[in-house]
Amino acid sequence: MHIFYFECNIAYTCMMMHTCTQRQYHNTYFFFVVRKTRSTIESEEIESIRVPVRNKKSPTGFSVETYPILHPHRIISFLMDHVQINVCKAEVAEYWQHARRMGEQWAVNHPSPGDHIPLGLHGDSARLWTQCTFEKYTAISFNILHFRPKSVRYSRFVVFSIPTAKLFKNRTLNSVWRRLAWSFEALYQGTYPQTGVGGAPLTDHNLKFAGLPITKSGQRFALCEFRGDWEWHCSMWRPTASWQSINICFKCPAVAAGESAELLYWNIKEPCGWHQQEFGLEQFLARRLKDTNLCILPHVFSPAFYFE
Repeated sequence: MHIFYFECNIAYTCMMMHTCTQRQYHNTYFFFVVRKTRSTIESEEIESIRVPVRNKKSPTGFSVETYPILHPHRIISFLMDHVQINVCKAEVAEYWQHARRMGEQWAVNHPSPGDHIPLGLHGDSARLWTQCTFEKYTAISFNILHFRPKSVRYSRFVVFSIPTAKLFKNRTLNSVWRRLAWSFEALYQGTYPQTGVGGAPLTDHNLKFAGLPITKSGQRFALCEFRGDWEWHCSMWRPTASWQSINICFKCPAVAAGESAELLYWNIKEPCGWHQQEFGLEQFLARRLKDTNLCILPHVFSPAFYFE
């Protein structure tokens, strides 16, 4: 295990995944713990997860490998109690009130009384230079919407990364989403999980903290945003609509060709019907996703993942 020390501003150095080489960045994740006796930060190894990855040599097309992962509820505990990030309660309340006042359906239907601190989840891919060649990596990060440091990189907390070439359809990240859903559910409740993923028994340090408040002040959190570029959303949701198909839009019934003139995407004059038929969550699931091997996120009907 590699140990790194940084003479730096503790308040903004809670996670510095890019301080090691790109190869180390892939092989090792770090969770930083503040040492009160000196102005340094020490890293310690964290959780791991077994995921299916692409393997052309396997008869099934995939094999199972182990990768490091950071649990969001542990990161939040560190940020709130050790780094002491301050999130204004009035701003959080205004966020929920404004969303509900504007008729945002996810906010109107959300069970939160309006005091859950909003979180955002972001996925993206990038080309990185390794020791020998360029390699494309896919990463998942999250942020606290009302924490806005001067540099945006200090507000993004990476929880998982993997070489993009290793992704096996959407099965690889589905395993990751299952783990993250478990962690975000704990954040919504405000307490450490009392059971493991899927109801499995807790072990090691997770058992020691079971049921305890995640933050000393008892704050609770809710995932309110799921962000990414078009490539990310296509790889995640695998929608049946595409700019190359007849069904051209994943949010409405617009088409590229057909007898229904009101649904032609380039028809913006009367009669134009597609702009009045934006899909809700159920319609999106029924009309724009495949019938098998769906992304797990729409089926996590937990308040922690209550968004559209």
